[in-house]
Amino acid sequence: MQTILIGMTLNLNSVYPKTGSSLDKEGATIVDGITNRWFLDPIFKGEYPSDTLALLEKYFSFPSIPDEDLQLLKDNPLDFLGINN
Repeated sequence: MQTILIGMTLNLNSVYPKTGSSLDKEGATIVDGITNRWFLDPIFKGEYPSDTLALLEKYFSFPSIPDEDLQLLKDNPLDFLGINN
């Protein structure tokens, strides 16, 4: 019997603030949330990053994510993660 592994590959980015200012740090957190954590958190934590979700809901009409969908993610972890960087 052949084992089938399920996974995905993501395009992730290293995000750093340009300076030590609080504005740059906040900007880096926002960019990291949208480009990295938005995809990583659901598959590894079974939830979307709350700060990014709140930001998107503030500016866009954003549907709620059904608890059943999040539970499916929690109950079915990936076998592997590929990273394009």
